[in-house]
Amino acid sequence: MEALLPINKSNTRLIIVHHSLPLSLQNVGDGGYWSFHDRNLASLASSVHLLKKNNIINDYIWVGCPVNDQFQPLSGTGNDDSEEESNRLYSLLVENDCNPVETINQKLYEDAVINFTHKFLKNIFHYEVSESRFDEGHWSSYKEFNRQFANKVLQLYRPGDIIWIHGIELLTLPRLLRKLSPSMFVGLFLHSPFPSVEVFRCVSSRKQILKGMLGANLVAFQAYSYSRYFCQSCTRLLGTPAGFDSVKFNDKPSDDKNVRSSSSHERITKISVFSEGIDPNVTLQILSNESTKQRINELKETFKGKTIFISKDQGEANEGTKNKLLAFESFLKRNPSSVKDVVLFLICEPINNNSLNASVGISGSGSSNGSSPSHSMSSSFNGLNFSGFSSFGFTSSGITGVSNRKDKVISMINETVARINGEYGKVGIIPIQYINRFVDYEEICCFFQVADILLSAPLREGMNLDTHDFVASHRIKNSSGEAGGSNSNDKPGILILSEFDGASRCFGGAILVNPYSVNQISQGIETAFNLKNEDAIIKHNQNLEYVMTNTSYLWGEAFLYDILSLQDQLQSQQLEMVDTCYLDIKVLDKSYRLADRRLLIFDYDGAFKSFQQQQQQQQQPQDSLQSQYLPAKIANILKKLSKDTKNIIYVITSRDASTFGNLLENIPGVGLGCEHGSFLKSSTGIRGGIEEWQNLSEGIDLSWKEMVVPILEHFCERIPGSSLVVNKVTVSFSYENCFSEYSSDNAQELLTTLMEVAGKTPIDISNSNKIIEIKPSGTGSSIAMKRVMEENPEIDFMLCIGDEKTEEGVFDLLDRLNPNHFAVSVGKKKSYTKYFVNNQNQVLSMLELVSNYLNVTSPPGYSYINSISLKTKSSSPMVETSTPNLNPSPYSLPI
Repeated sequence: MEALLPINKSNTRLIIVHHSLPLSLQNVGDGGYWSFHDRNLASLASSVHLLKKNNIINDYIWVGCPVNDQFQPLSGTGNDDSEEESNRLYSLLVENDCNPVETINQKLYEDAVINFTHKFLKNIFHYEVSESRFDEGHWSSYKEFNRQFANKVLQLYRPGDIIWIHGIELLTLPRLLRKLSPSMFVGLFLHSPFPSVEVFRCVSSRKQILKGMLGANLVAFQAYSYSRYFCQSCTRLLGTPAGFDSVKFNDKPSDDKNVRSSSSHERITKISVFSEGIDPNVTLQILSNESTKQRINELKETFKGKTIFISKDQGEANEGTKNKLLAFESFLKRNPSSVKDVVLFLICEPINNNSLNASVGISGSGSSNGSSPSHSMSSSFNGLNFSGFSSFGFTSSGITGVSNRKDKVISMINETVARINGEYGKVGIIPIQYINRFVDYEEICCFFQVADILLSAPLREGMNLDTHDFVASHRIKNSSGEAGGSNSNDKPGILILSEFDGASRCFGGAILVNPYSVNQISQGIETAFNLKNEDAIIKHNQNLEYVMTNTSYLWGEAFLYDILSLQDQLQSQQLEMVDTCYLDIKVLDKSYRLADRRLLIFDYDGAFKSFQQQQQQQQQPQDSLQSQYLPAKIANILKKLSKDTKNIIYVITSRDASTFGNLLENIPGVGLGCEHGSFLKSSTGIRGGIEEWQNLSEGIDLSWKEMVVPILEHFCERIPGSSLVVNKVTVSFSYENCFSEYSSDNAQELLTTLMEVAGKTPIDISNSNKIIEIKPSGTGSSIAMKRVMEENPEIDFMLCIGDEKTEEGVFDLLDRLNPNHFAVSVGKKKSYTKYFVNNQNQVLSMLELVSNYLNVTSPPGYSYINSISLKTKSSSPMVETSTPNLNPSPYSLPI
């Protein structure tokens, strides 16, 4: 993938943003050392270090709040904290490329991170809805927390930097950064799962959170199901068009007085999936240490002859521990003869220590040397009093994040362990070895290496990296020896994983269980226990291949590839936008006159619809039949253009062939493309009747209509004022006349439902200006017009006029570099069109001038071009040329 990185990546600097810095201080005797306080951050630190080491990036820095090993903001233990000590500690952070957000005090941190994120938002994301309580005060603190992070990032930002935000603590940060500096490239990665739309709707601030996330250029998840839920939430709650890998969002100006708002614009946020990994070499390095080998031998001797199960839970995963214990008890009950042959290492790390998953020290500055983050390295700062940092606004009080319900869960686990050991234990036989404390990474690697089976069954988890560590710890058992050695005395590691863990999508050799079913977990335990060694080797090799391939380095490289690709695409679009200019009538007219064969394509709604609406508003009730025809001024222009034998003219629309044919029946020589190009009438005239229509969709599967139409009819009944049009090929649902919030919510629910159908059937869905249109995949006006171009290769002039609702593929048929191709957007400047005009009035005046040039009698030596004088009330650039001393031309019309 490195070879595919699209730009000079060595100049890239990463700004990694997390609610807490990756380094925490642990007090050891009279000194202290840095350690990574979070397993995910240890993986992230390894990733960015390797990216820098391999010259993929030039540098990286961290932004977050400084914490201690208890995941509490660094705070004083007394009132005699000196400024010198605080400055010294601050310097140590900066030396390690850690930039603290000094303005955040402990109260704000507690309300935003502990109370709102961990006690409320994390519960929602892990489907614990009944335990979640929304608090407006905590939500306000969460927004303020993100706002102060935005200000800090802005201080550190340099043009060309890439921002990489991590965690659900900072979901509104991307949009804040976008408002402060629209040119930033921002990526957001969620380590946690993203819930289904029905669960996410339970969050009162759901829309603000989604808008905040969509401020990023790239939003990435651990699994495809999470990205699908996110896209569905955007469609259902915001009404934004969302595809498989992107969401189009029209961001409105912020009403936040503290944020400098840029102009409203439409932006596309890319959605990606790249699962997190580890650096297996770190695990191998730990297992090769003499102290680690000694500890492994001690464990093997103690539990010689036993099959060792290991289970490790922390934080929110503790609630799945009870089911695992009951499943293990059920296994012992069914297999009483195996009680003496098995043992379960049950590790439940207390919640107040849940941050210290991996003790990974670093030496010196991560950006100034080439040393790799190593679990065995530490920087000792003797004589430093760790009571500093009072200058950051933190006080000495601790943070308590354990709810009564969590206490009950821990108490229930303790009671269950005691009961099982009491019932099945004997002298010298204890079925469950219970560890209720923090276990550092070196020790957990020892446990993983001696264990035969990892039992991981959380109720919901984004990506459990313990599974990767377990597999990596067993790679020396690979019989092929490719992983660096083998040990014939040990079985390969076997994984029992929860279906609701993101890791279950990664390991093809794992045994999957439903964590809510005690019986399924018990069956999984029995299957793993009885698995033959040959089968275990096959499963282990599958898992090992994944761990060795999908490393933390590849994870970081995948992020860089996606974000840098977006950067290149956006830069190209900006160059195209710069190249997009106001239509110069002189250039158009000259090219038109010199052409031998012309193709004129008009999107009816984009070029002419406003005139028909004006006619309907002005006409008397007795003149209603007039609305069945084009306004006279449009009809006259099209008739004049069609009389020129050099012209091929097509008007395209989403309307059905019968209705649109009647609308233009008095204009021979104009070709029609109806139902998004499904039906095509050649430009030889339309008087022959409906039989002359060509059905370009003939043979296409339309069975999807049997599923889609009843859904639309159901919502049409629920939304007063809505309408449904079922054509021969396409279907259109309109709620243009519905203005209530109830109608909008139902329309968004309809769109979400249709998106789910689109995942199973070959259909394309578009949603614009309260009109939802469904058509078969592989059809469209662009395909119909491409066919016309192929049948007329002599075409040397093309003019295409439409608006933002016009199918983009039609404009793409025109060559932007060809001076005789004119792709014109009406009303808005679009990157995919080279020219634009302000409104449909200007379209009409421009076409009238072009259509009448043959009727103008010019004196000798007189150039018709110089006689054109277009004036406008708008501020757009217009052509202003000298006019000869002649009678005013009737075609010099104001635009």
